[in-house]
Amino acid sequence: MNLYDRVSTGIKGFDHVIDHLRLGDNVVWQVDSISGYKKMAEYFVKSSKSEKMRVIYVRFANHEPIFNTSDIMTYHIDPQKGFESFTIEIHNLINEEGKRVLYVFDCLTDLLEYWHSDLMIGNFFKATCPYLYDLETVAYFAIRRNYHTYSTIAGIRETTQLLLDLYQINEKTYIHPLKVWQRYSPTMFFPHLIQGQDAVCITSSADASELFNSINRYEIRLDHWNRIFSDAKNMLDAPAEEQNTLKRRLMQMIIGNQSRMLELCDRYFTLSDILAVASREIGTGFIGGKSVGMLLARKILEV
Repeated sequence: MNLYDRVSTGIKGFDHVIDHLRLGDNVVWQVDSISGYKKMAEYFVKSSKSEKMRVIYVRFANHEPIFNTSDIMTYHIDPQKGFESFTIEIHNLINEEGKRVLYVFDCLTDLLEYWHSDLMIGNFFKATCPYLYDLETVAYFAIRRNYHTYSTIAGIRETTQLLLDLYQINEKTYIHPLKVWQRYSPTMFFPHLIQGQDAVCITSSADASELFNSINRYEIRLDHWNRIFSDAKNMLDAPAEEQNTLKRRLMQMIIGNQSRMLELCDRYFTLSDILAVASREIGTGFIGGKSVGMLLARKILEV
């Protein structure tokens, strides 16, 4: 590994812990808040700009911007176009920018608002991460802790080069490396307290106890899609207006936004009907147009 292939996180002490970032690294931060990720990204970008490296911010989420978009080259990508269009547009951008470009992406978890599926987020990352690696980039991503299934996190962990847990507890910032590809030191995978430019390895029982007692690692995590439909079942006894609002949301998830078809489904389907359709669906996502037409025709005949 050539010295010039190394890139700084912007925190000198943490660079020493992980033996720097390398060109080709995808870096995934597990965070509790966007503010924590924003802080790490700002360190990274400030250091990279001082080294005259090209940095790009990929903006697609509804959360607060990671950067003032007037201060950094920013591309706005619309996830509402769907998984395929979004992914292709990202890949075209990466291809046009070429080699040795640094990227900061918005939080991937916010894609659930548009795609409603952990599976799609995992697939997007698995398709994009190797592409960035081949072009010798360094890319920052974030996911919110405890929002995704264990299988999704496992897929991301298998694909990425670095997976880092970021904690902010009692006004202290900790980074706990979970995966650092092709690098090792005896203390690399210990949690580290970040103090300015220093990274202090947590070895004392008191500090370790304070950190790990604040972490909930054992809850059962449903896929976002399954969680929405599970919560919807509890709304079957809710007032009609609340049921109708929820029904329209679920229809947009499994039928789509075609105005005429959505209007007809809204007229004839109940919330219970939509839940029955979802229960027979294999996987997640839209059902086919012919299936929608058949179900709608049958419902009209029943009325």
